[in-house]
Amino acid sequence: MAGQLTQRWTQSVWGQAATLVADGPFDTPVDRPGRPRQHQVRLQREQVDNLVERYQSGLSVNEVAKEFNINTQTATRHLNRRGIKSPNHYRIPESRQAELLQLKAQGLNTADIGEHFGCSRSSVQRALRRAARSSLSS
Repeated sequence: MAGQLTQRWTQSVWGQAATLVADGPFDTPVDRPGRPRQHQVRLQREQVDNLVERYQSGLSVNEVAKEFNINTQTATRHLNRRGIKSPNHYRIPESRQAELLQLKAQGLNTADIGEHFGCSRSSVQRALRRAARSSLSS
């Protein structure tokens, strides 16, 4: 008796599944209301080479990511795959330290400077501390 019930139930379930697949609800993407679909950007090998060159020329990971229209984590992964270890936090390059100090001397606050460089307020504070330490040691 139990075997017959199991057999009928299995046939019923598989029959319903076959009907669902035949009707085709799975072959069209489901749009979720109120939630935009994520846009995937796939970089070609030459574009990744260019990304690496731009980063090594002194641009930050944030700046490179914006330039290539990709997420910062994606840019970091591309760099890591090429053997380039980027810092865990954004670091304003030494080559732009004079610009950083000039903006601070003009009276801009750290949030505005961060917006200028495309980083957080705390990244600007770290860069200012580094600049102060290097000027003391010079």
